[in-house]
Parts: sequence; C-alpha cells; structure tokens
Amino acid sequence: MNIIRKCMPPEHLFSEKSKGWNRIRTRLKLHRPILLLLDYDGTLVPIRKTPALATLSGKMRDILRHLADQPYIFLGVVTGRLLQDIKGMVMLKNIFYIANHGFQIVSGRKNWVHPVAQCALPAMKKIFTALKNSFQRIPGTMVENKLFTLSVHYRNLVHTPINHVKKIVERTVRSFSELCKVTTGKKVIEIRPDVDWDKGYAILKMLEMIKFSNRPLVVYIGDDRTDEDVFKRLLRSSAITIRVGRNSRSSAKYYVRNTAEVKKLLESIQNYSMA
Repeated sequence: MNIIRKCMPPEHLFSEKSKGWNRIRTRLKLHRPILLLLDYDGTLVPIRKTPALATLSGKMRDILRHLADQPYIFLGVVTGRLLQDIKGMVMLKNIFYIANHGFQIVSGRKNWVHPVAQCALPAMKKIFTALKNSFQRIPGTMVENKLFTLSVHYRNLVHTPINHVKKIVERTVRSFSELCKVTTGKKVIEIRPDVDWDKGYAILKMLEMIKFSNRPLVVYIGDDRTDEDVFKRLLRSSAITIRVGRNSRSSAKYYVRNTAEVKKLLESIQNYSMA
C-alpha cells in the first residue's frame, strides 16, 4: 500500500484553541457503527517497570464495559501482548482482541493467526531459549515469550549499554533463523516473524473478517512506534487517529498528552453516548 506523508503535526485534542473534540463528537453522532480500537500499554494504562505491573484500573474497565455495551460501538484492544495475557488484563468478553502486534486476531469465535507466524513457531522457541540463557547474566533485562513473538525488555537496565543488548538479540536471531526479524519499541526489542505485517494491516484484516452492516468509522488510540503503523495505514481513510504523547512527526491526526487524557476522552465518548 502506498503511504502519503502527513505534513501537519497532530492537533492537541483538548487544547483551548482546538475544536478537535467538537469535530469528533459531530462525526460520532453522524456515523454508525463506530469501531473503537485502543492500544493497551501507554494508552489504557501507564508504562510500568514490568508488563505484569501494568494493571487496568477498575474505573477504566467500567468505562470500557459501558462503551462495549453500546449497540453501535464495537470495541477492540490492539496490543503487542500475548493473547491470553491481554484477555486476563482487560477481562471483557464482548470485545475484539488483536494481539502479538497483529499476528493473532480474535473476533467472537473466530481466531485467526498469520500463517507465517505459525511457520515461525519452532524458530521462536529456539530463539527464546537462547535469549533467556544470554540475558540471565544481565540484570535489568527480561525476555518475554509471547508465542508468536518475543520481547526483550530493558527498561530496568543499569550498567550494561543498550547497544550491547541489541547486538546480542540481533546476533541470536541471525544465527537461528531467517524466518524472524528484529524491531524496537519503548525500552523493548521485539522479535517477530519476517513478513510485512503490523497492527495496521491487522486492523484492515479484521475489517474483512467482521461483517458490518455499514462500513464503520474507525477510531484508533495508541502511543508507540507500532501504533504509528496504524496511523500510516489509515492516513488516507476517514479514520480518527489519536496519539498518546506529543510527537510532531506522528502520522496521527490528533494527540492527547497522557493516559489521564485518554481516560478523559473515553469518558467524554461515554457521556456523549448516554446523552
């Protein structure tokens, strides 16, 4: 797909000078259905020292539950986490899950896995074992096995240079398989199947899987490099894209400052839907 470069930086949604929320509110009123898609870490919850500490607050879960109960809102969580992990964190059944950076999609009883990710499973197991052995001797690192992808977290790294961590990962992946590639995120190195696929492509795939009566208005909120893939894929569409955290080079149309403003936005959508 050809990507058109976005020239204007994202507009702060809740700036006093901005009319962003008014524009969004009008579009939400005029368009049905609405596909509301949310990243998890850094969007629904603040980034924590370890993934296990990033728990969803009861208030945020209540907001999500109310939104998911609306007949014209289809809610989904789009994350790099393992499917079972994110389902255990969110604990809502009547929503969609796109896990493992888009390599796994669950919609009702439909459970789709990218065929290349399925083929790369044996290689992922070997790479995980090798990385786990290598990083046992490096404090502040953690290797997370997410089945179809792997994550090397180094947020708590103290003495070891980050470049040394990256070299270990690249050397290990290169020596074990040509089926996998290395990407980066916020204080994390990802090992994924070597295929042109990301969260953005996964959302397009999900739109094919779900039979909507009318084409939905897509609203996407995310904070990381992997979410930029979504913003770019949706750039030529009518989607509402919102980045968490200011970044003038982002392809999102709007931004909110932090997870507190994400909560404010979702509450605004919730209150508006009740009006």
